[in-house]
Amino acid sequence: MFMNRIPPRSDAITHQMLLTLKQRLKTNGLTYKALGEKLGLSEVTVKRLFSGARLTVAKLQGIAEVLQVPLSELFHEAETAQGETVFQLSPAQEEVLASDFRLYSFFVLLVYRVPVEQIMFGFRISRSRAERYLLKLDRIGIIELHRGLRYRLRVPSQFTWKRGGAVEKRIVNPLADALFKGQLHQGQERACEFFVARMTPGLRMEFSRRFRLLSEELFARALREDSTHPDARNVGFMLVLRPFEASVIRTLEQVQGRR
Repeated sequence: MFMNRIPPRSDAITHQMLLTLKQRLKTNGLTYKALGEKLGLSEVTVKRLFSGARLTVAKLQGIAEVLQVPLSELFHEAETAQGETVFQLSPAQEEVLASDFRLYSFFVLLVYRVPVEQIMFGFRISRSRAERYLLKLDRIGIIELHRGLRYRLRVPSQFTWKRGGAVEKRIVNPLADALFKGQLHQGQERACEFFVARMTPGLRMEFSRRFRLLSEELFARALREDSTHPDARNVGFMLVLRPFEASVIRTLEQVQGRR
């Protein structure tokens, strides 16, 4: 059973998230009483939740489902309203994260706000291993560690790494090589989506943001589902937005024209 604690964030972000939820309720014409009826809770309990008391991931997920909005979108709205910017990992942080792929994955899921207990279940790691990971992240300034697997994130959800740095060399590029190596075939290896389009910088940012929201939701769901299911498989997905030379398209058109 997961404890489903919400990873503590800055008081300003938590406050903004509650304001965001209240605005969503108002937009949907829902009162605390009506929301409580849909959640099977009393109006008093709902008021307490919106004061920040006992606001667990499970309860927050229930509110998000009633509002028909992804949970990660609520967090992003709150962070955007607070003006949080993209955080770049320092060289020292990259060195530690890039030295252990599981630690890096653990870090990413924490930033995606997945509860520690859920990560432990999905990754099949022990409590002691999770504690060691949390301690390492505390030492490099990613989190502020408290007792009982509790922590406070010290970085925003949007993060990046140095070009040519340790994370790019030891994690991102090797993963890209493995994912894009060889030919694609129909079946489990087929390309799910492929397109080339002219995009403005603003549209590229919007495209990336929407996929980020979707990936957070699916990461959390993947860890909740039973990975021992006979149909469960490791699946790689990487979104890459990069300049695509028009000459490549012309070459393809010429080759096809000669057939």
